[in-house]
Amino acid sequence: MARLRDYPHEVFTCLFLDNRHRVIAYDELFHGTINGATVHPSGVAEPSQADIKLTQRLQDALNLIDVRVLDHVVIGDGESVALTEQGLI
Repeated sequence: MARLRDYPHEVFTCLFLDNRHRVIAYDELFHGTINGATVHPSGVAEPSQADIKLTQRLQDALNLIDVRVLDHVVIGDGESVALTEQGLI
């Protein structure tokens, strides 16, 4: 959250972890406008249907190369919501 909170627009990032869940890399993959990015149009912390569908598509694609998606966290206005917390992963 600390890295993302000062952006005036939405940013889609990935944390890449090793087998022991240590951070290998942090990459900002997509930058959007003040109220949306191509991967998340709403700008609020509550996961949208687009977020849920994107996560499923990422899981399906990454399963082909044995890479697991551990979580998808939506951050907005000083709060965050993890899809695992909502049983969506």
